[in-house]
Amino acid sequence: MRKLLVCIFLIWLSDTFAQSPAKCLEDVNAGNYDVAWLALTKKLGHNPADIVLLYSKSLLFYQHDYQNFNLDSAQYYLQKIPADAFTTLKKSERKKLYRLGIRPFRLNEYQMKIYSDAFDSTEKKKSIAQWNHYLKVFPLSPYKNVAIQNRNTLAWNDAKNNFSYNSFKDFIDHYPDATQIEEAKMLYEELLYKSKTRDSTYQCYKQFMIDYPNSRFLDSAKENYERLLYITLTAEHTEKAFATFTNDYPNSPYLGEAEDSLYAFTASENKSTSFKKFIASYPDNKHVTDAWNQLYNLSTLRFDSASIQKFIYLFPDHPLQTRIGNDLELLHINA
Repeated sequence: MRKLLVCIFLIWLSDTFAQSPAKCLEDVNAGNYDVAWLALTKKLGHNPADIVLLYSKSLLFYQHDYQNFNLDSAQYYLQKIPADAFTTLKKSERKKLYRLGIRPFRLNEYQMKIYSDAFDSTEKKKSIAQWNHYLKVFPLSPYKNVAIQNRNTLAWNDAKNNFSYNSFKDFIDHYPDATQIEEAKMLYEELLYKSKTRDSTYQCYKQFMIDYPNSRFLDSAKENYERLLYITLTAEHTEKAFATFTNDYPNSPYLGEAEDSLYAFTASENKSTSFKKFIASYPDNKHVTDAWNQLYNLSTLRFDSASIQKFIYLFPDHPLQTRIGNDLELLHINA
């Protein structure tokens, strides 16, 4: 009895594999899916370019009541049929295909159904990964642009939900052609700037300028750097602090303010010795002429020729030639 069953199975199996391509297609249409799958798998192994077999295998995976229904597989076997297949076939071979209902326009209609069904299925899943998969498996789909837009919209929503410079940077890197790219770049740069300078120190602004020299926030970073550098280094409000700053940062936009503060220490004392020290210590300070004038005023309180001559003798390098000349002329006239 056991031998009989084995023989029956082998006869059935042999009959299955002996099926013609047309019979395979008939089994698919009749719902004999398991029989069709066995026959198609065997025959395609021997004849992988047969149009009927490829179409039948594709159609098998397209059947919604088939347990292994899979649109990716349906597409896989359909796209193996060359686009110019019908033009290269002999007339007799084309007629055989036509009798089976396999015509170019039918294949095209079937292809459009696969594109459409796969698109609808992917849209329901609302997944970036699934849209990427669709675009990979169906690169020639007429819904490609819509699929890209849907994918990009999901990615954009994710980026906004996370709302960090990293999330927008990731969006920019992965979707450079997205319609949201300009807004993504603006938000990325803004959030990056805020994140990298959140400590609000001159050091972090300096580092930002080094790391992101092309940022649209570069001017803002430079302005804050200069301001905080000045505030930090002169926080003690001492003559030494301002003197060090003017010496170390001669190109700072706060140089003038530092020079004002530095001169204020000398001016507040209003002593000849203080002005002499200022002139000697800070010859490039913008107030050095003011210091000379104040030194001259204190040295010539009597405002007579003798005190002026003494000033000239004591300070031969003074820059007040015009003023002193005018004063001497005035004294001579009034003599």
